[in-house]
Amino acid sequence: MNDKLETLKHSLLNRLQNLSKSYYDGKPEVSDEEYDSIENFYQELIRDEFKPGDIRKNNFRDTAKHWAPMVSVDKTYDINDIQDFYNRFKDVICEPKLDGASISLQYISGVFYKAISSGNGVIGNDITHIIGNYLKIKYPNLLYINNPITFQVRGEFIIPEDHKSHFISLGYKNLRNVISGKINSETFSDDTTFAEFIVHDVFFQGEMNNIVNLNERKRIISDIGFIVVPNINFNLQDTIPMEYKINNLTFLIDGLVFKSINRDFTLTKQGYPIDSFALKSSDRLNIVTSINNIVWNLSNEKVIPRFELVPTIMDNSTITYASAYNYRYVKNLVNKLRQDNLITLVRAGDIVPQIKDIVSYGETGNFIITDDMIPSKCPDCNEDLLMEDVNLICKNINCNAKVKYRINKLIEILDIKNVGPKTIEKLIDTYQCKNIKDILSLTADQWTSIPGLGENIYKNSISSINEGLSKFGIDELLVSLCIPFHGNETIKLFRQLWKTDNIEDLLLLESNIINLKYYSKYKWDIFISHINNHKDTINSLKELIRKKYIDIKSNEYIKIMVTGKHPVLPRKSLEAKLLSSGYEISSNISNCEFIVTDDINTNSSKMKKAKSHNIPIKTYEELDGLLK
Repeated sequence: MNDKLETLKHSLLNRLQNLSKSYYDGKPEVSDEEYDSIENFYQELIRDEFKPGDIRKNNFRDTAKHWAPMVSVDKTYDINDIQDFYNRFKDVICEPKLDGASISLQYISGVFYKAISSGNGVIGNDITHIIGNYLKIKYPNLLYINNPITFQVRGEFIIPEDHKSHFISLGYKNLRNVISGKINSETFSDDTTFAEFIVHDVFFQGEMNNIVNLNERKRIISDIGFIVVPNINFNLQDTIPMEYKINNLTFLIDGLVFKSINRDFTLTKQGYPIDSFALKSSDRLNIVTSINNIVWNLSNEKVIPRFELVPTIMDNSTITYASAYNYRYVKNLVNKLRQDNLITLVRAGDIVPQIKDIVSYGETGNFIITDDMIPSKCPDCNEDLLMEDVNLICKNINCNAKVKYRINKLIEILDIKNVGPKTIEKLIDTYQCKNIKDILSLTADQWTSIPGLGENIYKNSISSINEGLSKFGIDELLVSLCIPFHGNETIKLFRQLWKTDNIEDLLLLESNIINLKYYSKYKWDIFISHINNHKDTINSLKELIRKKYIDIKSNEYIKIMVTGKHPVLPRKSLEAKLLSSGYEISSNISNCEFIVTDDINTNSSKMKKAKSHNIPIKTYEELDGLLK
């Protein structure tokens, strides 16, 4: 094994040198994430800190990037859409759509390197400590494969129905929820070995990625030792099966996936793979149940209604609630909906159950919704509610539920670790904190007097908050106010005109801002109203600002492209320096404001394009002058 690792070190060093040369020549072969992974792996090898299957766990939350995005497949319930897909791509295969937890595994030169949960498709949890243990116990042959290739496999981590009785005996009801909890846990559980990892896609590095035939790609991965999702024969007139056997194990499926045999790897405008389409069972549109009751909950400033249902099974989950949309929708059902009503459900985006149709309002029994069931007071603070458009609004900015929402939003924006919603809830309920400054002012004794909040939680939480506040500026403050229509993208829109940290300067730009694309006078009025209502919060939080626009963001919208070699700095050091100075590095010549090179007279394709687009060209010496 030691000989193999020594050989691996040398091959990786050569690979890094070749990739670096390609990058500097303006022809990068791999993504930045992939290059960083190979470089980090090499550093672990030369420090003798890595062994095949070594389990590494630091802070695994949202810390790892997929080499290729894990995007969802476009879905339909209409068989005619699949027929159109066949007509476009001709040579199509069909696969069962497994209903597990999506993950990716990364291999570098044949060695298992990292496992990542799907997350948001670009970044997910580093779950190497879970999957590494899983492979060690169940598939040790997949820790170090006999093929020195670099690739990322994607698939479903899923528990077969054959093991359902085991988990029911432990008190679990839904196998998908079980496996999702297992892979996102901080510690490995032996029960995880009941699951199987079934591959449905692979991204090779280098020449192997030119293999576009999907069956050939699946064969290569199968030969390595992975279980690969099979092709199945399916006539468009057939009923979609609810389960499928793979390797004599039974798995639940939630539809079928149709793929072109020749992979395209491009995406539609909506962000779906152009060469794949999923067909879901139309039975999911015809789940019949009844509404039992209605409940109201405060979310930010809106009081949102939900229907309480007669429990029913949908997609292997027990459904007890469905969206009631808004106040106006509920108002229209007053004295109409009776206890023996019948409704059909649909799942929006496979997440939120919604009512597709009210089949029958009912003929007997009491009315479920009456005028006195629609709240006039906030369920949290008991202040009067206002009806705006189709929603009920709580205008009390000091409502505890809204304060919790805003503080948790700021914690999310600043990526503050170790401080969860339950901790925030306890602090606000006990000490009536109104913002994160109030939380910082609490003493260790005040924290530890609350059951469940010990001294270690206090120290870790305060340390994490202070670390997160290093990224806190006026932009983050505005977003944390949770003003409707005013998230990160809107504040970036403001920044096209607003170049200071003073909100007063922003307010003076009203006439220019309301004419910005995707903005309006209606939104501006909402913004002004919230700014006026939150003056005390804004003034209090301003004292915590540690990131100044003039120091860090003054060059935020200057996009530059760098090519060639800096005379002193390695590429990564140069890019880090540029980013810290506020520049944005662009890979698109037509999108940058100037290009930097070590040789103005070179005839590279980039330089020719820059000159044809009249984009200014600077030397590294000139760039150093700008940075100084």
